[in-house]
Amino acid sequence: MDEYNQECTSQGIISRTINSITIDQNDNLWVGSFHGFARLHDGVWRRNYLTGTYARVTRNNSGEIWILNVRGIKHIINDSIVDFRTDSIEMHYSAMDKDDEGILWFASRKYGIFSSSGSFWHNFTERDGLPSDKVASLVFDLNSKTIWIGTKKGVAYFKNGKWHPDSIWDEESHEIKIAGQKPNFIASHWSAFEESGDGRITTTYDIRCPPISVIKIDYKNRIWVLTETQQLWFKDKGKWHRHIINKPHFQINDFFINGTNDDLLIGGNEGLYKVSKNSIETLIPNKNICTFITDKNGNIWIGTYDQGLIRVDQKTNELTYIVPEGGLPSNCITCIFTDKQGKLLIGTDNGLTIYN
Repeated sequence: MDEYNQECTSQGIISRTINSITIDQNDNLWVGSFHGFARLHDGVWRRNYLTGTYARVTRNNSGEIWILNVRGIKHIINDSIVDFRTDSIEMHYSAMDKDDEGILWFASRKYGIFSSSGSFWHNFTERDGLPSDKVASLVFDLNSKTIWIGTKKGVAYFKNGKWHPDSIWDEESHEIKIAGQKPNFIASHWSAFEESGDGRITTTYDIRCPPISVIKIDYKNRIWVLTETQQLWFKDKGKWHRHIINKPHFQINDFFINGTNDDLLIGGNEGLYKVSKNSIETLIPNKNICTFITDKNGNIWIGTYDQGLIRVDQKTNELTYIVPEGGLPSNCITCIFTDKQGKLLIGTDNGLTIYN
């Protein structure tokens, strides 16, 4: 039988608005929220306030737990919370990872990339070859031993001690690429312009290096990027390819590559779609999808902004809707995580739920 256990603010979580969830190597539960973060160990919550700012918990590829917030970085060592870096200005750390040599890499939405091998810090900026100091996403490719980043001015990678911008433009797809998803984009030879309602130019960017919001690596070591103009690209065998979604008003919020059959799952403001080699299948129409994962049984768990949690049985395509009346604290799902036992940890804007 399905069972819920709801963890509210009064039970130990600092803020009801959950933004991130992870599990450490000792099976402790970590939760990031708007006013700080908390750890659940042996049924007891340990809270840590960060006044007036969010805290995002993340686990790198070595299993270490890190806390990223506006003005600093914290590291969890042997169940102790260590101030790894404290800043006097707002850095807005957006992502982190660890490479094969143990070097830590941190992305900032304002000040480029920071790397640390322990006591020594290095800051990479546009002067060092970054396309932009505004970095939204970062990931380490273990196969090629390369750091990849997504910035306000395109993609770049770090290899052999240098940053290398990587253009996703190619002549054959020029017209497709600049067409975009929005009707108010105009393109010239190398630039795209976004118009406001009164005809003013509000955004200009090089179409070879569009602003990147998300960068990921899939199970085949392909690099995937989602641009701010809602274009989805992947790099395979040295060449960039675009996934064309023929839905003019569709806004992508999250995407996932299924390692079982290589299908691409795309969630957004108009529902959830499964993109195979020769077709696009609508799994859930007319729902505002914000995040989703697959469990060990192959079910897809979808979080929506205003209609609760949805489970998709990929064998039968049967949908199961889970709403506050069924145990959720809110219809607004903010994040989903699954542990080794297969339990779902569901973050909402009104607390955390553990689902068996």
